Amino acid sequence: YESSDYQRRRCTNEKIRDFVSAQLQYPAAAQEAAIEGSVRVDCIIDKEGNISSAKVYQDIGGGCGAEALRLVNSMPQWAPGTAGEVEVESRYRVYVSFKLD
Repeated sequence: YESSDYQRRRCTNEKIRDFVSAQLQYPAAAQEAAIEGSVRVDCIIDKEGNISSAKVYQDIGGGCGAEALRLVNSMPQWAPGTAGEVEVESRYRVYVSFKLD
């Protein structure tokens, strides 16, 4: 048995992974320096589901932070968070992983 909140979080994370894997452009400087790791981007999802105030809080260098920020800002509209039946602004944290093949 899984709660609906857990299912929604799992679905959201899966869609983010799919979007990132399809859209990620590994920065050349990071490739040349063999930089790997995760970049953390925090953002706000407004009551209409739009992403705003995206900011890199954990960067690994080589242009990865800028690429992660580009990805988050280019994501399609989200379903807004809710408190009961009311749509609310919410904070969200996205981790973008950079791994060389």
